Amino acid sequence: MKDGAFLINTARGAVIDEAAFKQALDSGKVARAGLDVLRNEPNVDPWFFEQDNVVLQPHLGGLTDVAFMKAERECFENIRAFFETGKANSPVNTDSLKKHVRI
Repeated sequence: MKDGAFLINTARGAVIDEAAFKQALDSGKVARAGLDVLRNEPNVDPWFFEQDNVVLQPHLGGLTDVAFMKAERECFENIRAFFETGKANSPVNTDSLKKHVRI
């Protein structure tokens, strides 16, 4: 990573080693960071709140009306596909599904 990089994490807090990340922020290796996830949520290390080069926000990217509508549509499309073909469009645990659902 180049010195002065910007880091944005919207995935999972555990993908970042927070101790190393704090050193990188202090040293300037990472110039700025935008985070909406941290490792020990909701018990966030207070150090992050005190940094001028870190922007924190709650992990709310998926909590929009459009996101809910898309999730609802995907859910119903999976149900329809399952009853029409015996297989959902995006199955998660097909072995468990086979044990609990009869067609």
